[in-house]
Amino acid sequence: MANPSNMKTWASGLKFPEGPLLMADGSVMLSEVLGNRVVQIWPDGTMKTIAEPLGMPNGLAFGPDGYLYCANMGGLLKPEILGPISDTDARKLAYRGGSIQRIDISTGEVKDVVTHSDGLPLPAPDDLVFDADGNFYFTDIGVSDTKNRKDDQTGIYFVSADLTVVKRIVKSLVPSNGIGISPGGKKLYWTEYHTGRLFMRKIESPGVLAEPTTAFDDCIFSHPLPITYFDSLTVGATGEIAVATHNGTPDGRNGVITFTPEGDEVDFIAFDDSYTSHIIFTFSGEAKAFVTLSTTGCLVEVPWSFHGLAPQFGPGL
Repeated sequence: MANPSNMKTWASGLKFPEGPLLMADGSVMLSEVLGNRVVQIWPDGTMKTIAEPLGMPNGLAFGPDGYLYCANMGGLLKPEILGPISDTDARKLAYRGGSIQRIDISTGEVKDVVTHSDGLPLPAPDDLVFDADGNFYFTDIGVSDTKNRKDDQTGIYFVSADLTVVKRIVKSLVPSNGIGISPGGKKLYWTEYHTGRLFMRKIESPGVLAEPTTAFDDCIFSHPLPITYFDSLTVGATGEIAVATHNGTPDGRNGVITFTPEGDEVDFIAFDDSYTSHIIFTFSGEAKAFVTLSTTGCLVEVPWSFHGLAPQFGPGL
């Protein structure tokens, strides 16, 4: 396996980077899942810490109010699985419960704004996406052995723009991971992590998805054996879906698979990293992709073949 030609490394040594966002000045903002940080990185490698959320900050998206919203997985039940770490890092990574957080990027202030659904605590929110009306959808990857919640209570959640409605709209036995909305806002896509499946349902109204007519009728792609984990996804300007994939070994199918809006695989680009976790694209000008490689802790830039779908909200976008 080899990296794409003309790949440029913006930063290395990051602690499991995820959730990249392209900023108006050409920089990239991302989260460090195991570093308890949200950082902004420029092409010359300059890096600025934006906020330091406790737990495990993951997916990021700007809301209509100008704040940055973060899907925080809540931390690790057993931080010692990472090996020898300091007491300070262990406290930062200790499981505190999942949440959706609101971050003021000018001050670094972090506030939990969604912590429960239907009276039960959120296990581990993973990624989120806003619609044109300021509502958002998020995935929950699930955490086993936490009070009142099991990992069979993962799935897709909907939150109204005023944060008064929080509901799970898709139940899943398998951790849900990446999430995105199609151009025009009529379809919701998401991935199942361990099964290597890509799903799509039509959005009938905010927070209401069309029900599948038969079991797994909403699954538009299922990866053949050997199992390849499906991580975060990004939707292109003309409906393409790019999914970051990995299976935790250097020899696995680690990279980015591109699908048509109907779920047909059309391309695969490998990266020399056993945890390719996310990909985003430029929205105009030269078509480029920014990829987070989480085993090596890198943010890289590579030429790409299409532009991304611009997020609904963001500074200067």
